[in-house]
Amino acid sequence: MEAKKLGGDSLVHVIEEIRDTQRQKVQDIQEVNKRVDEHHDEITQLKNAFPSTDIEGHRRYHQLIIDNTEAKRALATAIKEKTISGLIWGFIVWLASEAWTHLPKIWGG
Repeated sequence: MEAKKLGGDSLVHVIEEIRDTQRQKVQDIQEVNKRVDEHHDEITQLKNAFPSTDIEGHRRYHQLIIDNTEAKRALATAIKEKTISGLIWGFIVWLASEAWTHLPKIWGG
């Protein structure tokens, strides 16, 4: 009643809007806090899934495994390339040797 005496219906209306907005903000904050608590529990469970809760160490371990796998692939590829190259050169040398040995006989030498 004091607000109505001081500022009339418009002041009462403004004060009611402020009150309603504050109530809504309190509800919003409570909802956010609830979500934070839910996510906190999920994050704690996730963190506890790693040995000694060492998330960074676990990531480094996986990166090491990935790097080693890539190095093995690169080595296997290099071995295949060198093997194929060696076989081709071996075939060329054998072919040249055979030609050197047999061509003089064929040409009457």
